[in-house]
Amino acid sequence: MKKFSDYLTESYGKGGLTIFDIDDTLFHTTAKIAVMKDGKKIRDLTNQEFNTYKLKAGEKFDFGQFRDAQKFRAESKPIDKMFAKAKAILSNVMNKRGSKVIILTARDDFDDRETFLNTFRDHGLDIDNIRVERAGKIKDMQPEHSKYIIIYNYLKQGLYSRVRLFDDSKANLKQFLRLQKEFPDISFEAYFVDSSGNARKVKGINEAVDPDILPKSGAGQDGTDELRKSYQRMTPGQPVTSFTDYIKKKK
Repeated sequence: MKKFSDYLTESYGKGGLTIFDIDDTLFHTTAKIAVMKDGKKIRDLTNQEFNTYKLKAGEKFDFGQFRDAQKFRAESKPIDKMFAKAKAILSNVMNKRGSKVIILTARDDFDDRETFLNTFRDHGLDIDNIRVERAGKIKDMQPEHSKYIIIYNYLKQGLYSRVRLFDDSKANLKQFLRLQKEFPDISFEAYFVDSSGNARKVKGINEAVDPDILPKSGAGQDGTDELRKSYQRMTPGQPVTSFTDYIKKKK
């Protein structure tokens, strides 16, 4: 396994892209996701339960608590080991032309942007130099699939020779590693983050990907318009619904 100092070295030439999840990766959080059916809540899910829960017929998720910025700021506890990694990597990336750090969360927009961002500022992470991508803005899709689409569009720009993901969800890491088949010239590193903040490099889950799964549009943006239609205008290819339809057929 690499030493921590190895995280701080980027490739020559093209830059490196480093991606962090939020819930149970950078912070221990308390928000729960409600499972709704026929307009009634049938259960609450923790973030860990949500990572593996598959919706049954007639069910849908309610992410109301996940949009509560005040709850996030008041109750979230930083995971010290991962915060230290994020700060060190960001400090290094700021001096590396072409490299970038982003946060990629399954959450949608918060109800108060500045309160949300202040949570990171409270703990000394320079969030103003980190793009926060919200996979929850892509509706009716499992988080690992919407995250896959966002990362795909970053890599499709051809700006990076290396990409690494820190996440507590093995489903997210599995989908991430599938992208390597589409970007063979990019070095991929997937790190599973446990509850103590230890990051272990994941191997052996890089399954072959069905070519129909390729997301040729979807999400991720550099501009200020956060609407889903803007996501699609700024990325080439088919609408995101084609990927949604594929996933539904595979269930």
